[in-house]
Amino acid sequence: MNTKGHLTPKVFVSLVNSYYDTNPDFVKDIERLGCTVSLRLENEAITQEALLEQCRDSDVFVANAKPVTKEMMETSPNLKLIAVFGAGYNQIDIKYAKERGITVTTARGGSAIAVAELAFSLMLALARKTVLDDSMMRKDKWLSPIGVELYQKTLGVIGLGVIGKEVLRIGKNGFSMDVLVFDPFLDPTDITELGGSQVDLDYLLAESDFVSVHVPLSEKTKHLISTEQLNKMKSSAFLVDLSRGGIIDEAALIKALRENKVAGAGLDVHSIEPVSTESP
Repeated sequence: MNTKGHLTPKVFVSLVNSYYDTNPDFVKDIERLGCTVSLRLENEAITQEALLEQCRDSDVFVANAKPVTKEMMETSPNLKLIAVFGAGYNQIDIKYAKERGITVTTARGGSAIAVAELAFSLMLALARKTVLDDSMMRKDKWLSPIGVELYQKTLGVIGLGVIGKEVLRIGKNGFSMDVLVFDPFLDPTDITELGGSQVDLDYLLAESDFVSVHVPLSEKTKHLISTEQLNKMKSSAFLVDLSRGGIIDEAALIKALRENKVAGAGLDVHSIEPVSTESP
């Protein structure tokens, strides 16, 4: 029962438009459980005042990419659960949720294969210069750029969680890649059994032809990849990030790209989203 005396639980759902478009029955499924749903589509502008009113007196928050703040939680005295529609939770004020005794859950591993496949789509696009070729053809310019193969190259995986393991598996089995892994929280024996080799970060960066980042954003991982680390990479190497914006120092990356310190980068996430049209 919420604070307004309704027996029907209220669920505040905040989703990126594309997630909602591909899962149109998501809200209906919650309503079938006997709940009322207040839906926010995150790509649409909303004032802070309207947002706080929309999530007011909720029993459950379903969160996606946008922050869930202390102020939002304070509007709902009976809030018991924040269910994150994804694996990351850095957008949640965990400290305040813990103080309130609010349970926070994630959908860890739910999209592991999809994200791993996206990692390789970015690697392939970089290796074969697909984006460059496409943009030039649209300008009536025929370049026929020469790319490189992923086959038997060295792949560095930073973070071997559920997604990282899928990236290792595809790289090893699909492209016969030699896979180096940096994950200080795993036993090297476990990594070996998966077909990878546990190494330190410096060695991974220096030896890898492709580097794929899959770690959560925290105080320890913010700018995990910055100028010092980029300078250790091969000038022919490619970097992809499918974890969280902020793990790669974007200013340092742009500088490294302009100075040809690395061959290319593919980012699925950014420090500020959506990305400004003025962004380099």
